[in-house]
Amino acid sequence: MSNSVNEILRFKKAIEEKIRYDFLWKNIQKPVIEDDKLFILSNLVPINSALPHTKRDAYIVTTMLVQIALDTHELVNESKADESTEENLSRQLHVLAGDYYSGLYYYLLSQIDEFDFIHKLASAIKAINELKMKLYYQEFASLNEYIDLKVQINTLLLKTVAAYFKHDEFVDNITQWFYISTLQEEKERVMADEIVLNSLLDVKRSNTYMNKEDKFRHILHKEWLILQQGLKQLPHSSGEIYNYFKQRRADHVAMKASNVEEG
Repeated sequence: MSNSVNEILRFKKAIEEKIRYDFLWKNIQKPVIEDDKLFILSNLVPINSALPHTKRDAYIVTTMLVQIALDTHELVNESKADESTEENLSRQLHVLAGDYYSGLYYYLLSQIDEFDFIHKLASAIKAINELKMKLYYQEFASLNEYIDLKVQINTLLLKTVAAYFKHDEFVDNITQWFYISTLQEEKERVMADEIVLNSLLDVKRSNTYMNKEDKFRHILHKEWLILQQGLKQLPHSSGEIYNYFKQRRADHVAMKASNVEEG
C-alpha cells in the first residue's frame, strides 16, 4: 500500500505544481485531485522499458488535468440578471480556470508528440459533455438511469485510457467501483425510492422486512462482492489493486459509522 500512496502523492504534487495559479486559487474553489482516479491511471499506464518515466507521467498528469478541467467547468453557475459583481467574477474565473487547465493538457501532450492520445481524450471530452447535458436536462426515466448516467460520466475518461493502453480487463472493475461510490454518494436518494431499493436488492430472493438502512447496506455488500471477485481475477500477482480498493471500501464503512455516531 505504501508504494500506491507514495505514487499518488507524487502525482498530486506534480499536478498541483502544473495548475497552481495563486490569483485563481484565491478567488475560486481549489481543484480536487481524486485519489481513486490517480491510482487507477497509474495502473492503466504501464511501467516498462518501452515507455520512459517522463512520458508515462505525462499521460497520467494530462489525463487528470482533463478531469480537473471538466470538474471546474461544472462549477460554473448560470448567469443571472441580478447577480452581484462577486458572483459574476466567480463565474468568469471558473470558466477561465477550466480553459487554463485544458490548455495545459494540450500543451504538455504536444510537447511529447502524443497527438493520437490528444484525439482520444478530445473524443472522450465531447462524449462526457454530451452525457452531462443529459444529466442537466434530466433525460433519464428513473433513478437507476440517473445513477448509470453518473457512472458513465465518472468512468468514460478512465475507460478511454484503458482502451488506449489495451487494458480492457480493467473496465468492468472501474465501472463497478464507481457504481459503488455513486450509490454511496446518492444514498439518501436511493433509500427514499423503495422501488429502486427493492430492484437493486432483488426483493424476491431477500428479506422484504429489512429496514431501508439494512437494505442499502446489503446492496453495497453485494456490489462489493462482485467487485472483489473481479479484482481477484486481474492478471496482477502483487494484489496491490485488490488491497487498495479493499482499504477504500473499509474507509467508506468507517466514514459511514462515524457519521452515524455524530448524528
